[in-house]
Amino acid sequence: MIDDLQRLPPQALPVIRYLAGRERAGASEITGETGLSDRAFGKAIRALITRRLAEMPSPGVYRLSERGREALAAVEPDGARDQAPESEQGAAPEAAAPRPITPAAGG
Repeated sequence: MIDDLQRLPPQALPVIRYLAGRERAGASEITGETGLSDRAFGKAIRALITRRLAEMPSPGVYRLSERGREALAAVEPDGARDQAPESEQGAAPEAAAPRPITPAAGG
């Protein structure tokens, strides 16, 4: 499993570390917090999902898989528990996801 982390593109490490501290996160939240461009994030999340280190429970929403947590813990023993998951912090995971703007009816 450590080999999986060593073979990841460098932009995947901030993503895996970010996901380790929460139950799930949206793509825009991850890019905003890690400072990665959309392209860099796409490359990172594809690598993580391909190696089964991350999962996509719904479109545009990602979480670290159990395999990903184990791999991160093997490399960074404190890295897999940087923060409590958002569900334990009292915030809903969807709260950070932007809502689409819909035009008002009749206007």
